[in-house]
Amino acid sequence: ERPWKERAKLAAGLLTWAERATHLGFYACDMILGNFGQDNQGHIKMNDVDQVHTEEDVQRWKGLECDPSKDGREQCFNDGHCKHTCSKEGECSIMPPHHNTKEVCKRLFIKKGFIANAPTKRIKTLAPICAAQNNPQKALQAAGELKEILENDSQGTFSIRPPSFEYSTSSKNPKDGMVVSGDEDKEQTKSPA
Repeated sequence: ERPWKERAKLAAGLLTWAERATHLGFYACDMILGNFGQDNQGHIKMNDVDQVHTEEDVQRWKGLECDPSKDGREQCFNDGHCKHTCSKEGECSIMPPHHNTKEVCKRLFIKKGFIANAPTKRIKTLAPICAAQNNPQKALQAAGELKEILENDSQGTFSIRPPSFEYSTSSKNPKDGMVVSGDEDKEQTKSPA
């Protein structure tokens, strides 16, 4: 198992990746650690994008008629960890706006134990809030606080520019590969308290 400092840095990078992917309208539907990597510059990369969809792909299922007495996964959008359900009113539901962040917290941090053995209790408290589906605003606030703690844990001093989405080929098709990168070369030292 990797040392906590290294896992904290990777976990903060995964949250940054999730934020940026959401901002750009991408839904990652196969959220497993094996689908991510980190290069020598600290850039988090998603290396399996077969189940990455645009917001347009996902939203076209919103409001479609379905039979609530049947399994919504067969009638509505269903791809890996991206699932619409059939509401009581007989319409396909929409996925939460914080889907990527929620899935990072739920599937990678909690279910796979990536942040297990965290040195602070606050991290263990924030992860389930970040993974909650019923309150996107609260979940995103928890994710922001969690990321800040992870960044501090990873280096003691940490400053990161917002990442940029880059494509690994000249194509603008997200299926060709996505990279989210941040510039971690510039650190600010904290003044002693």
